Amino acid sequence: MKSLSNGFSMPTFGIGTWNMGGGTQRDPENDDEQDIQTIRYAIARGVTHIDTAEMYAEGHAEELVAASIRGVDRSTLMLVSKVSPWNLGHDEYSGLLKRA
Repeated sequence: MKSLSNGFSMPTFGIGTWNMGGGTQRDPENDDEQDIQTIRYAIARGVTHIDTAEMYAEGHAEELVAASIRGVDRSTLMLVSKVSPWNLGHDEYSGLLKRA
């Protein structure tokens, strides 16, 4: 764990999901079960930081993460997902705050 000056702690090691499910496009021939098992394997060995993005395999990598962590206590994980620039803007951000 890395502790920041503001007291926040975060894992120093994680698993990335780039190319799980495909590149920027979803690959219908991808072995989704292997990707799910890979993430589960990492979690079982203490990895708590999972990095993904909505643009990975057209959002399918996020779905693979969701399937992988089903049944895992989410409070033990640090999930990081990046938003594509075309989906981020002031109006979208304000809407998220209002729904929170």
